[in-house]
Amino acid sequence: MRDPIAGFTLEEYAGIVSGVMFEARNALCASVGFGELALEKLEPSHPAFEFVKKSHEAAVRANDVVQGFSREFYRRQATEQNKNIGES
Repeated sequence: MRDPIAGFTLEEYAGIVSGVMFEARNALCASVGFGELALEKLEPSHPAFEFVKKSHEAAVRANDVVQGFSREFYRRQATEQNKNIGES
């Protein structure tokens, strides 16, 4: 099986990772938002309430992970760019 990222430059790889993180955050933000809306509409006694609550909590945790990864990725990318500028 061919390596799907073989031959990419670091800059191209960074663009791919950035796009994936953007799409992941969009999906997770929708899950968090719809979960919040559902929790507002459902009574705690509703049979689905606990399932929606757990799903919402999982989406919040996943969103936090992706956000933390994004922050660290962009921080490292900026550090590397500044390092390269200093070497020029």
